[in-house]
Amino acid sequence: MKRNMFFLCILCTLITAGCIQPSLQKENYGVEIHFTDLDLELCINSYSIRDSGKTEFVINSNEEYLALMDNKSSADFCNNYTLPEVNFTQYTLLGKYTEGVGCSIEFVRKVYVNDTNKTITYIIDVVEDGNCKKMGMSMNWILIPRVAPNFTIQFKVE
Repeated sequence: MKRNMFFLCILCTLITAGCIQPSLQKENYGVEIHFTDLDLELCINSYSIRDSGKTEFVINSNEEYLALMDNKSSADFCNNYTLPEVNFTQYTLLGKYTEGVGCSIEFVRKVYVNDTNKTITYIIDVVEDGNCKKMGMSMNWILIPRVAPNFTIQFKVE
């Protein structure tokens, strides 16, 4: 018994000191789910969206989706741009504005569903490399299976 308590104390000390990380040191986000990237960056202006003050999107209807055209770029090649078709009876469109600075910037995306907590967590890891002053941004548009109305969407940027 004393031996077990001794090892437990050492383990707790190492965990709190950061030497050992338990497998669930972060929140339990649930099960990772598949998503599909939806590239709207060419003609849907990320600057315009950012400047509007709305940086997170959960789109479940064609009307909400078409409203993105209010942010269409004025570039000539976007004159005849139409949004890719999305079946909102099967999918939900998520978008989160993020930016980074470096010689190369990558946006690594993961989505988790937790059926117990009724949450979907969309995590974007911004990977910046190098000391360049180049800024990169992305709306990180993805399609996931249709979200039930009783679920909450959480956006996290790391």
